[in-house]
Amino acid sequence: METSIYIMSVLILSILVIYKYLTRNNGYWKSQGISEGEGALLGFGHALDQVLSIKNTAMLIESFHKAHPHDSMIGIYIGPTPVLILRDPELIKFVLTTGFSNFSENLTLNEELDPLMSHDPFFQNGKKWKNSRGIFLTAFSSKKLRDMIPAINATCQKMVKYLKGQSTKSIEIEVKDLFSKYTLGVAASVIFSIEDDTFDDKIERHSLRKMMDAIFSTKRGLSFKKNLMLLFPASSRFFTNRYLPEWVNTFFMQMVDDIKSMRTDEKMVRTDILEHISDYLRNKSLSEDELAGHAFGFLLEMYETSSLTLSHMCYFVAKYPRIQEKMRNEVDDVIGKHGTISYEAINDMTYVEQVLRETLRFFPPIGSMMRICCKPVNLKGPDGLSCNLKLGDQLRISVSGLHMDPLHWQNPEAFIPERFGNDNEDQRKKFVYLPFGEGPRSCPGIRMTGLQIKTVMAAVLRDFFIEKSDRMEEPIKVDSKHFVTAIDGGVWVQLKSRY
Repeated sequence: METSIYIMSVLILSILVIYKYLTRNNGYWKSQGISEGEGALLGFGHALDQVLSIKNTAMLIESFHKAHPHDSMIGIYIGPTPVLILRDPELIKFVLTTGFSNFSENLTLNEELDPLMSHDPFFQNGKKWKNSRGIFLTAFSSKKLRDMIPAINATCQKMVKYLKGQSTKSIEIEVKDLFSKYTLGVAASVIFSIEDDTFDDKIERHSLRKMMDAIFSTKRGLSFKKNLMLLFPASSRFFTNRYLPEWVNTFFMQMVDDIKSMRTDEKMVRTDILEHISDYLRNKSLSEDELAGHAFGFLLEMYETSSLTLSHMCYFVAKYPRIQEKMRNEVDDVIGKHGTISYEAINDMTYVEQVLRETLRFFPPIGSMMRICCKPVNLKGPDGLSCNLKLGDQLRISVSGLHMDPLHWQNPEAFIPERFGNDNEDQRKKFVYLPFGEGPRSCPGIRMTGLQIKTVMAAVLRDFFIEKSDRMEEPIKVDSKHFVTAIDGGVWVQLKSRY
């Protein structure tokens, strides 16, 4: 009897402690006069749809951005954690740039469980973040980007040869898969000096591609696990909760070690990104994990977001023949002027750039941004709302919400590349177009991304007409299981030879 009473008492006490923990922040925003999103659930806050992969993070944040069109800031809860969503461009400017020192931090990962991913600048803070960012910025200088053009063009030529080998006249193809082969080929070449023909279907599934597929898998079980980690970061302390499969860490670190050993044994001299990382950190006691981790960061930067953006760009180019024809005319004129697709030629393709920027407005790779408050600070919105933030408070910005907000854009649902022409540049509000972020923590690979996208798009337009496919499902939907922005089911087009 006494044992039963004891067990019952412990159970009740445990439930009360858990309940107290899960409700400890209830009313956090309301107490400061900030509107809170509706529908919070015990333990999950507003994030149950995210945990179940009904919405990804960007879709979740965008839903509250849209639901409060007249508020400069909105309070929600992701799990038990209070999160402040910013809608006002001036507040966003303060957080990303002028007041950056108050909001310089982001989520981090467990270095022991995720030795590769934890070295990505996105998941680093303080001196480690500054070091990583410095490596990226110097690797993507104008001179180094110009030196990468031959490798990028060589991969483009392999892709065009691959496409023409499928059919002399027309081919129906899912272009996300196609461009994944392209971006992986470019990355392998410029990071590791590996001439791996990712377009050779006779070769059994490429090891690097197999690894990248595992990283970006959208299987529900894996999506659930990743969402749980992001919602409850502390869970990795109690469970073996890795962001990446363990075999990915082992495989990639072994590959980097093999490459370095081969170069040392054979006294090989390379000018690729792997050597750049080694040179940059030569006097900083670089560990093997750090070298592999930084190289892995470059691979991530160059692979998924570029291939997705290329597929989204193809969707719009196929849908709007007038825009495609204008792009093709520019490509033909520029190549006629320069004689080849050179670094200077790519920079002359201003309309292709406008189409790219409008594509990124519709489908920003990362649809929401996060910042963590690292100093107590007060935020004041133009609508009179005021909020005191303390150390550790989280902020989110809905990039996808800003990009489609009629308060900031004329006819936002229309695909109009000309809105990014020089005549319109000064008319746009600042800090409402953020496909790669803004300020010190903006994406360091933005120039490389633009270069490899415009180069291959020019190569495709030079040799093919891009037309709609009957296999393309309309209306399109964003994949809720993917943590970056991707069209569900991929993008199918018809490629028809020009000659």
